[in-house]
Amino acid sequence: MRKLGNEEYDEQAQRRAYEAFIPGFIKAARECGYALAIHGSMERDLDLIAVPWIEKPEIPEKLAFEIAVMCKGLLVGEIFSKQHRRLFHINLAWRGTENRNYIELSVTPTIAG
Repeated sequence: MRKLGNEEYDEQAQRRAYEAFIPGFIKAARECGYALAIHGSMERDLDLIAVPWIEKPEIPEKLAFEIAVMCKGLLVGEIFSKQHRRLFHINLAWRGTENRNYIELSVTPTIAG
């Protein structure tokens, strides 16, 4: 157990909860034309990196929406956009707090070839 603010939470249970969604996220990413990678420990949040895998993948917003639907989460929106990636936050529905239990989805840009 770990303390975060006034609350305690089980890091391993958190990790198992995220792991349960990963196969669906991979499927959604593939259908949108992206390869998906996991980055980080999955103890506080789930960091995902999506890389375009086909010449014309879906727009990043579509991928973020599909992942949010997959976990019955709420797509908060694009947090920031930089030249090298776009970052989305998805708050997860199974918990009410916004300071944890969320997905950070980074989407790398498509490079014209």
